[in-house]
This record gives sequence, C-alpha cells and structure tokens, in this order.
Amino acid sequence: MRGRLLARGRPARDGDPGDGGLVATELQRFRLQYWNLTEFGRLLTDTGFTDISVTADYREDRQPGPHSQTWTFHAVRPQQGRPR
Repeated sequence: MRGRLLARGRPARDGDPGDGGLVATELQRFRLQYWNLTEFGRLLTDTGFTDISVTADYREDRQPGPHSQTWTFHAVRPQQGRPR
C-alpha cells in the first residue's frame, strides 16, 4: 500500500508565519496494471477496435522500442448502432 503525506501546516495569520507542520497522513490503495505491446493490442482487438497502431514518446513518426518512455495506442471503435 502506498501512502501520501499531506504537509499543510497551520496557516499564517496576523503576522504569525504558521508552523508548516504535518497535519494529516493518508493511505490509499493504488493498483497499477502493466501491459506489454502485444497484450494491450490484443485487448483492443478482442474488444472490437480496428486500425490499431502504436507510436512512442508522443511522436507520430516513432515506433516503440526499448528506450521509449511513453506508448500511445491509436485505434478506431466501430459504431455500435444508431442513436434513437
């Protein structure tokens, strides 16, 4: 479980600079799901997406590689019928 620290102190008032001390802590579950390129592409295909492509580091001309920081998946979701 990861924690988060809230570091707010007593606010300054009328010339008093405040203490800047800890007022509370908070813990919350933060679940991450890791996918590789193939798994996420298969997930998109299995859920009906088409025309799937992947770019890296927010550049349309860059393909994902071992040093990529960010992957962006581009896909088309088919229309699921007409609105009434």
